[in-house]
Amino acid sequence: MPGKVNPVIPELVNLVAFRVMGNDHAVSLAAHHGQLQLNAYEPLVGLSIMESQHLLFTTSKALRERCIDGITVNEAVLAHYLETTVGIVTALNPVIGYEQASELAAEAYSSGKGLLQIIRERKILSEEQIRELLDPARLTGLDPKKYE
Repeated sequence: MPGKVNPVIPELVNLVAFRVMGNDHAVSLAAHHGQLQLNAYEPLVGLSIMESQHLLFTTSKALRERCIDGITVNEAVLAHYLETTVGIVTALNPVIGYEQASELAAEAYSSGKGLLQIIRERKILSEEQIRELLDPARLTGLDPKKYE
């Protein structure tokens, strides 16, 4: 298929996660079946833990270098999602009440319009209130300056 990109690194992350889960299960069984003060399975425990640490370290490095580094924000798409998301309506509950917020969400879903568009059309909030109440950075408690 032209233009197809195989998700090799994310698949690798899954593969490593499965192996680490397998190692964890082996460690649990070895610890459970050890008898008294003597556990003949300690070598399995040690090797499994060290292998898991090594796999997680090298795989997380590969994920960062080959998948995450270089990712940039598509500002236009982000702005579109912020304008059209319906989930942000919950932030309006204390201001307009649950019933009206539910009506807005239902209209947004049924009409395909963005929540902010409906709020503006109905003049429920001023632009200043929209900026203040529905600011994603404020709602999530994130400091945008940390991510510049």
